[in-house]
Amino acid sequence: GGLGLMAGFATPLPWLGILLAFLLAGIVALGMTRLSARLIGGQTGDVGGAIQQLAEIAAYLGLLIAARP
Repeated sequence: GGLGLMAGFATPLPWLGILLAFLLAGIVALGMTRLSARLIGGQTGDVGGAIQQLAEIAAYLGLLIAARP
């Protein structure tokens, strides 16, 4: 997490977008982890893959939100 955040700040992307991307990805990952624990008692490989995909989408949305003119 920390290494990715430092690498993000080395890019020309807006700082707010990077922070928002990390925040949204973390919230989605935490929410899906808790949901899978409650509904099916834990995670499977499929759940882990779904969490990764949803966190990536959330990160992209965070970057898009911050990049709006």
